[in-house]
Amino acid sequence: MTKLKNLLIAGCLILCGLQTTKASETVELWLLEDSMHIYQPDDIFRQFPSRFTPLETFNLNFGLSTNEYWLVVDIKNSSEKEYNGRLVVDYGLLKNITLFEIKGVSAYKIKQTPSSHAYIYNIAAAPHSKRQFLLHVKGEGTPAILPIKIDQFNNILQNELKHTFQLGGFYGILLFLFLIILLVNLSSRDRFFRLLLIYTLLVLIFFGLRDGFAMRLSIIENYDLQFRLVLIMLPLLIPMLEQFLYKYFRDLTVSFPRKNSTKALHLTSALLILIVASGLLPYKILFYISAAYVIIGILIIVKPVLKLQNFSKITVLSILGSMGLLLAAFIIDILHKTGVVPNNFLTLNALKIGFLLHIGIFILGAIERFQLLRVRASEFNRKLSDLVKEKTAEINQQNEELTTQTEQLELQKEELESQKEELQTQKEILENQNTELEKLNLAASNTENVIYIFNPDGKLLWFNESFSSQLGMSFKAYQQSNKQIDIRDISSYPEIRAVVDRISNKRESITYETPVSMKNKETWFQTTLTPIIEEGNLKYIVAIDTDISRLKNYEKKIIDQQEDFEKQKNLAVKRRKEVELQQREITDSLNYAQRIQSAILPKEKSMTRFFPESFVLFIPRDIVSGDFYWFHRIEDKYIYVVVDCTGHGVPGAFMSIIGTYLLNNIIIQNNETRPAEVLKQLNRKLKISLKNTDPDNQTNDGMDVALVVLDKAKDTLTFAGALRPLFLFQNGKFIQQKGDKIPITSAIAGNTMANFNEYTYEINKGDSFYLFSDGIVDQFGGSRNKKFLTKRLKQVIFDSQMYDMGEQKKIIQKSIIHWKGDIAQIDDILLLGVRI
Repeated sequence: MTKLKNLLIAGCLILCGLQTTKASETVELWLLEDSMHIYQPDDIFRQFPSRFTPLETFNLNFGLSTNEYWLVVDIKNSSEKEYNGRLVVDYGLLKNITLFEIKGVSAYKIKQTPSSHAYIYNIAAAPHSKRQFLLHVKGEGTPAILPIKIDQFNNILQNELKHTFQLGGFYGILLFLFLIILLVNLSSRDRFFRLLLIYTLLVLIFFGLRDGFAMRLSIIENYDLQFRLVLIMLPLLIPMLEQFLYKYFRDLTVSFPRKNSTKALHLTSALLILIVASGLLPYKILFYISAAYVIIGILIIVKPVLKLQNFSKITVLSILGSMGLLLAAFIIDILHKTGVVPNNFLTLNALKIGFLLHIGIFILGAIERFQLLRVRASEFNRKLSDLVKEKTAEINQQNEELTTQTEQLELQKEELESQKEELQTQKEILENQNTELEKLNLAASNTENVIYIFNPDGKLLWFNESFSSQLGMSFKAYQQSNKQIDIRDISSYPEIRAVVDRISNKRESITYETPVSMKNKETWFQTTLTPIIEEGNLKYIVAIDTDISRLKNYEKKIIDQQEDFEKQKNLAVKRRKEVELQQREITDSLNYAQRIQSAILPKEKSMTRFFPESFVLFIPRDIVSGDFYWFHRIEDKYIYVVVDCTGHGVPGAFMSIIGTYLLNNIIIQNNETRPAEVLKQLNRKLKISLKNTDPDNQTNDGMDVALVVLDKAKDTLTFAGALRPLFLFQNGKFIQQKGDKIPITSAIAGNTMANFNEYTYEINKGDSFYLFSDGIVDQFGGSRNKKFLTKRLKQVIFDSQMYDMGEQKKIIQKSIIHWKGDIAQIDDILLLGVRI
C-alpha cells in the first residue's frame, strides 16, 4: 500500500507539472575493486580514500565479473533542510548486494525497500552534514550491471513511475499479443497458432525471470535457480521458434528443408538444458555457451528460409527481417551483459524491443498465411466437388460389375462346399498321424538327458535311449512286454506322490533334485515334470532328468573356498589391529618428540617482551617440524634466526635439534654476533657434528638460514643468509635482500670453507622485517594449482602494512589457508615478522 501511495503521489506531480525542490547537496561515488576477496565491511573504510577511485558516472557495468566491488557514496548536504533521498540500483538480477551506513569506524547494514524490479535503499543527511554509505556488490560470474541513481525521494518516485509505465507497456503489449493468438487458436484449432501461442508464453516467462520478478516477488527464493531458469528458457525458445516457422511454410505446401543441422539444434537444446540444470559449470561459462547457442541457433533457422523458391518475396523478406531484428537484439544484449557496451536505453531494452517487433511481424505473417490458406481451401473444395462427381459415376459402374461377380461367386461357393467335405475326411487321417508325431516333437531321442512321457495317471508311455540303459530294455521291447511302469515306483524322490498329485490338480511345472547311487558313486539328478494341456485337460506329463553332479561339486568347492576366505579375512583383521597398535605407538612417540621440540623453541613472549610488535607464524606439515626459529639477546644486540632443515617430519626434527645446539654453542657460548661469521661456523660445525669427513661416503644433509642482528645502540640491522632472503619495509618502501647461494650442508665441497656476505641497513622506529622458510612460497593452491610464490607473499605483506603485527599474522595466515584450499600442505611453513 505504501508503494502504491508513493506512485500515485509521483504520478500526480507529473500530471500537474510540479517540480520538486532539490536540496543543495553534493554526491560523490568512489570505487574499490577487490579481486582477492580479502576485505570486510568493518575494515574497508580504512582503505578510503587512498585505495578508492573516484567515479564520474553512476551508470556502471562490470560485465561477467567474479570480483567484489566496494562503492563509497559521499553525500554533503550544505542546505538548511534535511536531505531525504533514495539510492536505487535499477537491475533485478544481482545476487549479493548490500548497503551499509558508515558511522565512525563501524558499518551498519541498511534495510532494503521492497521493489519488483530494483534494489532501493532510503538514505538521509541532516542539514550542513556529511554522510557516507558503503555499497557492496559481489560478482558471481553473472552480469554485474549497476545503473545507480541517487536523488531526492520525490524525484526517485517519478523515475520509478516512469520505469513502471515502461515495463507495464512492454508486458501489456506482450499480453495483448498473447490474448489475440489465444482467441485465434481457440477458434481455428490450428497447430501453427498453438505453437505461436506457446512461443509467446515462453517469451513472457523468459522476460519475467530475466527482469527478476520471480525472486523480487518471492516466487523463487533461490538466486541460482532463477539465473539457471533464465538460461534454460533459451534452449526452449529457439527450438519452438524453429517448429512454428517450419509449420508456417509446410502448411502452405512449400518445401522447407530440415537437415541434420536442425536435428543437431534440437539435440543441443536438450544437452544445454541438462548442462545448465546440473550446475557443474560456473555461471560465466554457462552464459557464453548459451550466447553462442542462441546466435548459431538463429542462423541455422534462417538458412532454409534463404533457399526458398517460388514463394512471396515480401513474406520471405519480412520473416528474414524479423529474424535479423531478433539476432541483432541478442547480440546487443550479449555485448551489454559482458560489459563491452555501456548502460543506456538501447542496451538495457534492446532484447525487449527486438522481441516485440519480431512477434509483431510474425503475427502479420500469420494473417497473410490465413488468407492464403482460405484461398487454397476454396480452390480445394471446388476440385473436391468435381472429383466426387467423377468418382460417383465410377462407383455406379463398379456396382454393376459387382452384381455380375456375385452371381459367379454363388456358383463357386457350391463347389467349395463339396471340397470341404473331402478335406474333413483328410483332416481326421492327419490328426491320427499328428498324435504319433507329437510324442517325437516333445522329446529329442539323442540327448544325454533322460526323457520320458507319462499319461495323466503316471504310467510310462515313452522314453528315449538314455533311459533304455537304466531300464535295461529299449522302448520297442518295453512296448512288446505289455508292462506298465509307474513314475511313483521308479522315482527316488521321497515326495513324488505329492508332486504327481500337485501336477494333476494345479497343472504347473515342478523341479526337484535327487541323489542316486550309481556304480558306487553318488550322482545328482535334477528332474523337471511339465504338464501338457490340451483343450483344458491334462494329456501328458513330460519328465526330464539332468545330471547335475558336476554343478554340485562346484558348489562344494565354492563353500570350501568361502571357508578359506573367512580364515584369511580373520587373519587380515588381526594383522590390521597389530598395525594400528604400532601406528598409535609411533604417533605417541612423535607427540612426545613434538613436546621436546616445542620446549627447545623460543617462547613468543620472550620475543614480544623486547619488541611487542612481532609475531611467529609456525605451521608444521607433520607432528614434528624441520623448520625452527631461534632468538637471543646479548646486551643491545638481538639475534633472530629462521632455519629450514633438509626434509620435514622426524628427519627434519633431528636436524632442527642439531641446528639449535650449534647456534647455542656459536652465539651464546662463543659470544659470536657477526651474522656472516655465525653462518660460516655453523657450516663448519655441521660437517663435524655429522662426521661427514670422508669424501667417498658422505651425505648431503643441511639447512637454509636467514639471520638478522638488530643493534639498538647503533640503530642498525645486519643480515646474512644461506639461500634464504630478507624482506625489509622502510618508510613505505620495500627492500628484498637475497641470501648467498651457499648452502649450509654436511657435504664436503673442498678444503676451502665458503665465506658469507653481510648486509647492513640503518633502521628507524616503525620499520619492519620478515624472515621465512620456503614452505609458504612453494605451497600449491589457487584455481590453477600453482605455487604461492614470493611475489604473492610480498603483495600480501605489502597490503597489510597499515595493520599491527598481530593483525598482519591473521591476514597472512588467512591468505595461505584460502590459497591452499583442499590441497595437502607440502612442507613446513615458518614466517617471522618484527616491527621496530
